[in-house]
Amino acid sequence: CRCETHETSAHDCRNGVVLWFRAEAIDAACARAVSAGATILEALKIDPLAQHREVWFRDPDGYVVVAGRYVSVGPSAIPTLSG
Repeated sequence: CRCETHETSAHDCRNGVVLWFRAEAIDAACARAVSAGATILEALKIDPLAQHREVWFRDPDGYVVVAGRYVSVGPSAIPTLSG
């Protein structure tokens, strides 16, 4: 089944779970994951709502894994709802 919360088919959550990990050395964690056979689904980016850098990947067993590291972002980086 396709994961309803993600826009791309790259986030097919067929195993029914998305694993989230906090990683202080996010760049090194990303490199280790790739060298272990993980496929990057979303490159390292800053998520302003969660206020962390994150990378999404699929591990060799098919699980979607997110590694994140807290960063401080200013109020201007946080989107607002208007309407």
